[in-house]
Formats: sequence, C-alpha cells, structure tokens
Amino acid sequence: MNVRYGDVFRDGMFGTQKAPRNVSVSVQYKCSDSRTEQIIADGIVRKSAVDTVLVDEIPSLENPGVKSTHGDFPSGQFLDKIVEPFIIIGSAGVIVYLFFHVRS
Repeated sequence: MNVRYGDVFRDGMFGTQKAPRNVSVSVQYKCSDSRTEQIIADGIVRKSAVDTVLVDEIPSLENPGVKSTHGDFPSGQFLDKIVEPFIIIGSAGVIVYLFFHVRS
C-alpha cells in the first residue's frame, strides 16, 4: 500500500486547504490445489484511487500503527503561511489609505 499527497491548494480565497491524495494497493496471490499442489492461478492485483482531502483531516485519516497509511506531505506552504497574510494586510492598508486620501 502506498499513499501520496499532491500540492496543497486553497478552495477559494479564504477557503480550506486541500490536497489531492493518491492511494495505491497491490496484492500478490497464488491459488493452488491442496491435493495435487498444482498452481491454478497466480498474479498481482493492483488498484489505485485518487481523491481530495482536507489538510486538517490528514492526521485522522492515517493510522498511527500502520506505516503504509502515511504519505509524504508536501511542505511547500510558504506562500500560505508567510506571504499571503502580508498581501492581505497590505491590501487592506492601501484601501484604507486611499479611502481617506481621496475623500479629502
């Protein structure tokens, strides 16, 4: 079993953070006749699924006792944590300044 998370994105300007998740599972099997020990069938079954999960819910989706349920989470959230608040605060400051400056 393998879990991979994609790049984090926001659902709208002030929406929740989400990440695409790819879960893949492969199981190897071998079926044989117990009397003759002849192999009837063998192979590998592979399945994968892609969905989108909330970033805040990822710890509750992963089972602490099973390492294969843990995925590498992308750490590229610099824009959301540092730059985006400065842009919002700066834009609000410019709007307030222009509001009072144009009025007088």
